[in-house]
Amino acid sequence: MPALSPARQTLLLFLLALAVLFPGIWEATGLTGKDEFFLGLRTPMEMIEGDHWLVPFLDGAPRIRKPPLLYWLGRASYETLGISLASARLVNVLFAALLIVSTAGIARRLSGKSDTGLIAGGVLLGCLGMASEARRLMLDVPVAALSTAAFWSLLVWLDSGKKRWLTAASVLLAAGFLTKGPIVALVCGGGCLALLVGGRLRLTRLRQQFLPIAGHVLLTAALALPWFFIVRALFPDAA
Repeated sequence: MPALSPARQTLLLFLLALAVLFPGIWEATGLTGKDEFFLGLRTPMEMIEGDHWLVPFLDGAPRIRKPPLLYWLGRASYETLGISLASARLVNVLFAALLIVSTAGIARRLSGKSDTGLIAGGVLLGCLGMASEARRLMLDVPVAALSTAAFWSLLVWLDSGKKRWLTAASVLLAAGFLTKGPIVALVCGGGCLALLVGGRLRLTRLRQQFLPIAGHVLLTAALALPWFFIVRALFPDAA
């Protein structure tokens, strides 16, 4: 049987992840926790009630202990599909599918073997933690997915030299920062350090690409940081 092309393998894993993780997310008896119940599910509803977009609100106060991206997406899903457990948790299921295909893409690119990517994606999809955390509107899976996808994009850029993949990595890192702050650098930064230690990425290559890298670091900052300054200006006591 011929190996699947990378694009078809990615699509297959994405659809498989949805088929495995989506069923049952609408059940009130499904796995939840106080953070999802009291924070994740309620915050987008209060944003709709008070017509808040820029700054999430909860119990009449700005919800700024965490960045807003997940709550923005939660509100968008509520307004598009209606307020329900399914519409809220669908956001995390989609992020989980992104995490699975990104992991497969990294494995496939590092090993040079299509089957390795398929196995890596399947192993991650079969993990108990994925079965539980991917089906709740929480921050951890989204930030892991965005960080992993950013590292995958960096790998493609290193291999192809096409700047659009560096731009994609910058946008994904900014989105991860707007999801849970600087912890987004954990997976992506750890992967880059491993590339340096393993010799796949060399400092001479980074020096040669200093200008595009510096420009994309500024792009990441320009996308990720303004919200924090705006919040500090609007709510100095809370911030």
